[in-house]
Amino acid sequence: MAVQKKKYKPRVDKNGDRIRGIGELSVNEVDKLMSVKVITPKKPLAELAKKANQNVKAKGLDLDAVIIDVPDKVARATENAERHIELSGMTIREALATRRVESKDLRYDLDKGFMKIK
Repeated sequence: MAVQKKKYKPRVDKNGDRIRGIGELSVNEVDKLMSVKVITPKKPLAELAKKANQNVKAKGLDLDAVIIDVPDKVARATENAERHIELSGMTIREALATRRVESKDLRYDLDKGFMKIK
């Protein structure tokens, strides 16, 4: 019994053109595909941070209150425990402006006793 070879069927795109593999691309085509575009902000970062500070939404929290970590009660998740230490001493406005925490997270931490308001 003779073994039949499968016929190679090239992949084609919508236009019927053959799709080439990465090994068949030229150096220039690979460079074009791999190029990274760097986006620079149009405004200075200080101005952007100031604007971010103004757009903070607290939903019932006093934005000028200072939050402090409670060392007696430590969160089980290391990310949360690190966040509590990092945000300790900041105002709620500053903490929310870092985008490291949301207002619902702060309210939860305050309710459960992980942090307190000074």
